[in-house]
Amino acid sequence: MKIFRLLIISCCSLLLLNSFAFAKEPKIETLDFFKYEKVNLKDAVTRGLVANPTIVAARAYYSAMNEQQKSTFSDFFPKADAQFGTAYSKEKSPMYDSNLYWNTSIVVSQPIFTGLALLSTHQKANLMKDIARIQIKNAELQLIGAIQSTFFSVLMAEMDVESKETSVKRFQAQLKTTKAFVQVGISPRVEVLDSEVTLAEAEQLLLVSKNNLATSRVQLNSLLNLPLTLNVDYDGKLEYTPIKLLFDNCLAVAYQSRPDIQIGEKSLGVAKKTILGAASKYYPTLSANYSYVNSDADFPGSSTNNNLPSQENQSVAINAEWNFFSSGSDFFAHRSALYDYDKVAAELNNTILNAGLEVKQAHLSLYAAADRISVAKKTVAAAEEAYRMQVARYKAQVSTNNDVIDALDRLNTSESNHITALGDYGKTLSALYVAMGRKNISLEIK
Repeated sequence: MKIFRLLIISCCSLLLLNSFAFAKEPKIETLDFFKYEKVNLKDAVTRGLVANPTIVAARAYYSAMNEQQKSTFSDFFPKADAQFGTAYSKEKSPMYDSNLYWNTSIVVSQPIFTGLALLSTHQKANLMKDIARIQIKNAELQLIGAIQSTFFSVLMAEMDVESKETSVKRFQAQLKTTKAFVQVGISPRVEVLDSEVTLAEAEQLLLVSKNNLATSRVQLNSLLNLPLTLNVDYDGKLEYTPIKLLFDNCLAVAYQSRPDIQIGEKSLGVAKKTILGAASKYYPTLSANYSYVNSDADFPGSSTNNNLPSQENQSVAINAEWNFFSSGSDFFAHRSALYDYDKVAAELNNTILNAGLEVKQAHLSLYAAADRISVAKKTVAAAEEAYRMQVARYKAQVSTNNDVIDALDRLNTSESNHITALGDYGKTLSALYVAMGRKNISLEIK
């Protein structure tokens, strides 16, 4: 029948118009993380950028905004509605000589002018898609910073464990020497007790360091979406590589590259389009409609032919609508959008200020850590020499056991300060690149 042919043509037209909306998203290659015997910083960050749930969520949100943008674009094209039903009447129709009627209708509508509402909505969807894309970069930057910071925490904890183990061995050697002196009557018994107490304290600190190492490993496994109990061999070494980064250059890069600033600029565009959408309520709308209505006593497509006429009606209409009075709701909605624009603009200015502050803080912390490394390195060398001298003096009986213990405590403190300075240097270097909005996966000096 004519009605079913029209239905098929309408459905095919709609499918053709919307076929562009079903393009496949690119498939993300999964990193086979377990093939590595040792995992360096670059491997860890690469794994996190693939498997971390925050990145997966950001990509899913981008896909959702991409489909939303396509949905708003399809609103520019015609819409078709079809209805089919039946009705029963006690009295027979003089035309059909029947109590049962079958009604079919198709309405096709095409918006012509909507006061720029459709245009502003589509432009907002484009901007929201851009924001979602930038949010992926922002999530990646934050994740890179978190992984790199935790990776350095693991390396710091490993060095700290090695330092504490060496400290325990030194205290054990001093206890052995003290016991030998007590046995021959050179030193009093109390020196053995002092050495045993300091050895126990060193062993306690070693246990704390091992727990810190285990905790850091678990945190890094969590960021990489790995089993918490998986024993991964994270390979790396805390080293100091001099770097020269001018603050003005870092700040210029940050203003150009930081995703939060880019998101703020796009959000300002969204606020502009919201104002346009609110103002569209002041204008009339114009649309074109085509309708087809069929009423018949026979079920469509049946072989029954009662030679009864059917009622068909086709019409084309141009409709204009203008809501010229809304008791102020459209006016206040428009003013609300204007104030919202001012709010977003102020937030963007605040984001720019905070970006500059973050870059400055990271820049200062980086060079402060570099200075601390230089001082700590000299302190370690002096403390090692002082410890060796005190051990030699104690064996020559020209110094006391407490002098050796004090020298060993100072050596342990200087080593701990050196490890902390090296770790802080790596962390602040990572923080500086994040503050600049630059992804430096392996923290190569650029």
